[in-house]
Amino acid sequence: MSDVVERILDASAQELLELVRLGLLTEEEQHELVRRRRFFESRLLRRDVRREDFLKYIAYELQLQLLLRKRSVRTQLAPKKAKHVDLAMTRRIIHLYDRSVRRLRFDADLWLQYARHCARNSSSRVAGRVFARALAYCSHSENLWIVAAAWQADSVGNFTAARTLSQRGLRFNPRSVPMWTEYFRLEVVFLLRLLRRRSSLGLNSDDKNSEPEIALVAESDPSLFWKGAVPLTVVKNGLKALRDSRDTVAFLEGCWSIVENKADVPSFLRKGIEKRHRRHQAAQVDAV
Repeated sequence: MSDVVERILDASAQELLELVRLGLLTEEEQHELVRRRRFFESRLLRRDVRREDFLKYIAYELQLQLLLRKRSVRTQLAPKKAKHVDLAMTRRIIHLYDRSVRRLRFDADLWLQYARHCARNSSSRVAGRVFARALAYCSHSENLWIVAAAWQADSVGNFTAARTLSQRGLRFNPRSVPMWTEYFRLEVVFLLRLLRRRSSLGLNSDDKNSEPEIALVAESDPSLFWKGAVPLTVVKNGLKALRDSRDTVAFLEGCWSIVENKADVPSFLRKGIEKRHRRHQAAQVDAV
């Protein structure tokens, strides 16, 4: 085991010498860094390695990256050199995350932290690949599907991919209240963005040059799309899938909280949610 650890440390030896040469680390700090990495690497090679072993190592490297960034500014390191140092640290941290999920591939929380880190610090392509791998191993993790779909919609702006992820996730978790609620939120946000865009262009809901998504509603009455027919269809399907009365009420409460304080939500959509919400609440009271 010690030979393996030393080989891993030797691979980063030149990188550490370069940090000392650039004045970002002292020789004493370099020796301490090697000592700490040797300790962490030894723990990762154990058979009973835990998630915490990886996360502590990653947290240490993240703190090192932050320190190097501050010292790059303080020492007025050339931008090209500073970028090279920071990129090397980013790759190292991503490599540690990748090692962690290879060892603990069914740990949904670990995958989620990995994906969130990539979404914050890497390209959308890298984050997308991590989300795809995570969902392949942890397809029954509600949180993973929700975060992946929300990331595609809110960060990447790809609502088609977000919708696809939501629908796939619900096939694995058809009775998940949080997933149905998030699917509804995505459709509401998408509708409101389209409405704002059409308003800025001076269009209205009666124009025939409609968005492709109108095909999701009846072709005979495209105006239903702009009134909120797609989110209401999500609610209708969600109520069919959620058989428990408490789940249906929780789902409708979540939907109502999404549209309640949004002034630009179409009245047709708002009234449809409010009507269903009150009806299911009354049914639950009668059942008691």
